[in-house]
Amino acid sequence: MQEAVRIYADTSATRARVAALLAARPPARPLTLIVDDRPGYALAQLIAVARSSAPTLVVTANRSPFYLHDLLGFGPQGLAVVGREPVDFADLAQRVARGETFYEGPPLPPDPLTERERTVLRLLATGHTNAAIARRLGLSGGRVSNLVMSVREKVGVENRVQLALAYFDLLSLWQEMLAGA
Repeated sequence: MQEAVRIYADTSATRARVAALLAARPPARPLTLIVDDRPGYALAQLIAVARSSAPTLVVTANRSPFYLHDLLGFGPQGLAVVGREPVDFADLAQRVARGETFYEGPPLPPDPLTERERTVLRLLATGHTNAAIARRLGLSGGRVSNLVMSVREKVGVENRVQLALAYFDLLSLWQEMLAGA
């Protein structure tokens, strides 16, 4: 395969598998392909490559509207939300290489969060404390606490752990585990 595709995946096995799938039909122009093979991986990589001149394709299984709104906010040319069915990486890559911009996933409701609330949720979900969020955003600790409370109310959860789980589409799994315990 030509070096037209830069593949980002958390594991070398995923990178190798995707490269093999693209080998038969490599895209006609360079692009970046990010495979979200662990919670939050695609978002971190998308932020890192946001200034890249190559078009970007993100493939994720995360169905959380909060996470998907964040991914879309960083402007990939293609975002595909996949389930258990096989993914035609070559087709998706060809579409992005042709200049097509698309979102293939569940219908997204309007984002109930303000931009500031979404930033706070993203930082909270990725492990930042209120104090770290306050420093990073230049806010007071009280303002961050108020924003976290507002986000909790809008998401409909009781605490920070549930917020992070909801962001990474893991809340229902966690609730099922608790119910079975």
